[in-house]
Amino acid sequence: MDEGDEVILPTPTYASYIEQVTLAGGTSVHVPLTDNWQLDLGAIEQAVTSRTRALMICSPGNPTGTVFSNDEILDLCRLAVARDFVIILDEAYDYIVYDGEEPVNPFKYDEFRDHVISVSSLSKKFAMTGWRVGWVTAAKKWMEQIMKVHDATAICSPTPSQIAAIAAMEGDQTCVDEMCCALRERRDICCERLDRLGSYFSYVPPKGAFYVMAKYLFTDEDSHKVAVRLLEEAKVITIPGGAFGQGGDGHLRLSFGAEPHILHEAFDRIEQWVAGM
Repeated sequence: MDEGDEVILPTPTYASYIEQVTLAGGTSVHVPLTDNWQLDLGAIEQAVTSRTRALMICSPGNPTGTVFSNDEILDLCRLAVARDFVIILDEAYDYIVYDGEEPVNPFKYDEFRDHVISVSSLSKKFAMTGWRVGWVTAAKKWMEQIMKVHDATAICSPTPSQIAAIAAMEGDQTCVDEMCCALRERRDICCERLDRLGSYFSYVPPKGAFYVMAKYLFTDEDSHKVAVRLLEEAKVITIPGGAFGQGGDGHLRLSFGAEPHILHEAFDRIEQWVAGM
């Protein structure tokens, strides 16, 4: 992209995308997701201009826990081909899908290969966040440019990280299945506890990742103030939904990656807090 070029961000979106677009000299164009955190393909099409260079999405999603349907992804790919922009697909949570079909891989279709860049990571799947190892998949014309930037900024992952990554990918994958099962149970705990708080929160059950965007019903305050109050008064950490762009305010992002007893303790504190308001 050049200065002033546009990147469409279906929002709420991963907050760093906004900063990455800014760092590249571009302009973020926010297109709100639907009430159920699905893509609004009509609104996305209307947002495409002659300056549109890319659209960035995460599926399964951070912060919403949404898994976009295969039909949505393929329709988005068709739009990218028709209007000549690139979909940058963040697949860091690709292994954490609780319900429904396995997410489609657009690279299976020859007609989409020049219009998709896929970014993947070992951080979540193998709990290797601190090792900083991932990879990108793209057509040759994009990889030639990506390598120039990568070489100038990072050169390569540290050798110990590369060895650890090989061990993770070639080793016994039982740990991945166990982690998915554990996260599914924790997702269920989070949903059950939010159901008990139905007078105070509404939410869309997450189908992937380990986040849920909970809409609070007990105040009109902005999400930053609510998150700070919850931290200071109940000692529970949440992320203000407003940090994730348009459509996020009025929500709090909750992570259910913690141990079950910690999740229960957090919700016990939230229940006591809202009851005392």
